Amino acid sequence: MVSNDPIRLFIAHTFVEHDDFYKVVEYIQSKESFLYVNTASLINPGGTDKATQEELRKQIGLAEIVIVPVNIYKSNPELVDHQLRMAENFGLKVLALRPFGVDATLPQELRNCCAEVVEWEPRRIINSIKKLARNVRIPEYEVVEFTLE
Repeated sequence: MVSNDPIRLFIAHTFVEHDDFYKVVEYIQSKESFLYVNTASLINPGGTDKATQEELRKQIGLAEIVIVPVNIYKSNPELVDHQLRMAENFGLKVLALRPFGVDATLPQELRNCCAEVVEWEPRRIINSIKKLARNVRIPEYEVVEFTLE
């Protein structure tokens, strides 16, 4: 990946601060060599539903991939479903993150929209983002060479 070409991602949100939104950012930032731009903004445009929809359209339209933490989906399924429909209209792939620390099933509506579902593990999240956004395949495991002395 070219260093001046970061992956543009959108993290689904409900215009309300949510721990999982910040966890996604924290996990992605833990990999220093991964360059990205988060097109999502939690600043609510206020006003009508039309203003909210237009703001989401702008944010999602700038992205290459949409990331949906399941707990954010569960907090407001209607609004996140709207974001998923926008992602589909823009031709974007969706990556879902299972509930943090819990082995739970995904809502069927979310599962139907997702290209991939991963656990909360930075390496898997970043590899999936690269694969879905840019079709870059990363080996599952790194080979570390060393010599015994």
